[in-house]
Amino acid sequence: MVYNLSNIFTSTLLYNLWKNISTNIKYSFKNILHCLKECAIIITYKVIHSTHNLPKPNHAKEKYHTIYTQNPTKGVYFTMFIAVDLGTTYTKIHTGDIFPSGISENICLSSNVLTINSKQYAMELQHANAFDININKGLNKNTRLNFIYALGKSANDENTVYNDTFVSLPCSQWKNQTTVEKYKKYLSISEPLDIEINGYKKTIKTEEISVLPEDASSYYASDMDNQRFEGRKTLVCGFGSLTFNSILFENDEIIDLYTDEIGILKIYKDMAEAISSYTGENIEYTDMFNILQNGLYINGILVDIEPTIKPIALYHSNNIYKNLKLKWSISSIPFVPIVGGGAITMYKYLKTFIPHLEITAKPQLLSVIGMGSLVGCKL
Repeated sequence: MVYNLSNIFTSTLLYNLWKNISTNIKYSFKNILHCLKECAIIITYKVIHSTHNLPKPNHAKEKYHTIYTQNPTKGVYFTMFIAVDLGTTYTKIHTGDIFPSGISENICLSSNVLTINSKQYAMELQHANAFDININKGLNKNTRLNFIYALGKSANDENTVYNDTFVSLPCSQWKNQTTVEKYKKYLSISEPLDIEINGYKKTIKTEEISVLPEDASSYYASDMDNQRFEGRKTLVCGFGSLTFNSILFENDEIIDLYTDEIGILKIYKDMAEAISSYTGENIEYTDMFNILQNGLYINGILVDIEPTIKPIALYHSNNIYKNLKLKWSISSIPFVPIVGGGAITMYKYLKTFIPHLEITAKPQLLSVIGMGSLVGCKL
């Protein structure tokens, strides 16, 4: 089955332009990108002519296409695009901003405070109790708060309308149109919302929200351009906190998608328990990424944890590989890149089973960079 990506790009402007450019039933990613580039030219034209008689804010960033809209109750709104990857442990924005997704109502826990309707939330927390690990993002209590926080942090003006917003869902959830529509409704800010971030007042609003299959957009990131096999099969793998997504491309089209509900957090928990048992120390799973990057020191001595964690990593890698083999003929797919925060830890172990697996540049950010590329915004 080839996926018609008109279901992804719901923005009226993008869809109408795209519809006028091509009358084919099947749309390739290459044609869509051409369409979006044409759209960027039109939007830029509108920017120049719609803002001609208005002062341009000094803090406006050239990486956004911006226009001004008039609201009778709030005055002039600064209008912009944004792409947000609402991960369980980290929230990423296409501009390169990344922050922990943990939240608490105890504002003493963080110097970053979001206020909505007099309710205050401590943001950017990293301890285990601050994360919501509900795999259904539409029911995850942290998702919408991090979405509002990301929009507020990115807003270039006190009054900002996001006229095109890109987010994503795990592939298995994205396949269900009812789930997609519920997720859009859950995130939507249809009326101006007054918020404060660390005492700075903002008013934000969303218009069109487009939902993409998680990790698929990384195929279009500029960092992938020199690696992608033009027109050949590519299996993009995305290793997230709670899921492992795989998306098959051929001739720049999505052929099929799959989600395995094994994420890096489960593996970190198993590793943390094993290290705690081995060392007698209380290791939390939220400490594992830092430990794997910088080493575990006890009483000033570096502890060799590789013999403890390697069997765990290989066990989970083998299970992931076996599940992928049931879905795809991996050995016959020329290019198998892996993205996502989990790739940083698990790449070397997965490569034992998939020798031609390639880790991408900026694996943790590549998916949201790809979403940004789709609206003409690149780092």
